[in-house]
Amino acid sequence: MGIIILKADSQALDEVVVKGELSKTVFKLDKRVFNVGKDISSTGASALEVLNNVPSVNLGIAGDISLRGSTGVQILINGKPSVLADESSNALGTITADMIESIEVITNPSAKYEASGTAGILNIILKKEEKKGWNGSLSLNTGVPDNHSLGFSVNRRTENFIF
Repeated sequence: MGIIILKADSQALDEVVVKGELSKTVFKLDKRVFNVGKDISSTGASALEVLNNVPSVNLGIAGDISLRGSTGVQILINGKPSVLADESSNALGTITADMIESIEVITNPSAKYEASGTAGILNIILKKEEKKGWNGSLSLNTGVPDNHSLGFSVNRRTENFIF
């Protein structure tokens, strides 16, 4: 083969950026956590549409949420019961996907969560950042025969209150 001569060549880098991202799904001992984060498919979606993309969670035509086929689901927001989680009010549609950090699916709840959700618990964890300003949503539904509705929701977030 002969003699091989190697020559040193070096380059100085201005900076090196290392980015880390959470896995979309994290399995923990008592729950599965689905990180919404920067999921492109949920851009501009409501919380109901994000829930429909979570495995084992189904959203019915009437807006009823089921977990593994059973409708006895308790919905929590940041680990606490909330008026927004009430299925009859359809208020989950006012929460946008960019407000959600992750969704925890607890199929076998411990004593920590009172067993009021027979099928399991969906815990929606909202992002901690405080965005001030106006937020709103508009919903237009139509059906046959003559079943039309229009919904509009606006809220104002200040430093201390949400109206």
